[in-house]
Amino acid sequence: MKAHLLKPKFKAKAQIRRGRGSGSGKGAKSGRGSKGQKARAGFQLPRGFEGGQSKMVRRIPKRRGFHNKFKKEVFAINLSEIDKIFKEGETVSPKTLQEKGILRRKISVKILSDGELTKALKFENVLFSKKTKEKLGITN
Repeated sequence: MKAHLLKPKFKAKAQIRRGRGSGSGKGAKSGRGSKGQKARAGFQLPRGFEGGQSKMVRRIPKRRGFHNKFKKEVFAINLSEIDKIFKEGETVSPKTLQEKGILRRKISVKILSDGELTKALKFENVLFSKKTKEKLGITN
């Protein structure tokens, strides 16, 4: 093998030397246009800058107050209403309330103690207030 036959594995690309005089072909303005903020060394656009237009951050209204993303929605219903809606021996659950058109979507249901319950009903997947538990004799 001879030295003059050796070739590099990959051809190294020569780095363009900008701003080194008119002889380089990339001298004078060095591809930065003419004058102005963007032509200067060390220029950086501020974060969120939109060319003088009002920033997106400023255009969108602030969302005020505390918003708990872990909050659980609970639908409260009184014993008196349950007594009117359900017949003897039926099951009270979020699904049955949704079928009867009282609930719009399936969420937790809590039964409050206002009124009296005159029928024997079954309860599934519902929460009770303390007074309701005392009224119905539920221990849990």
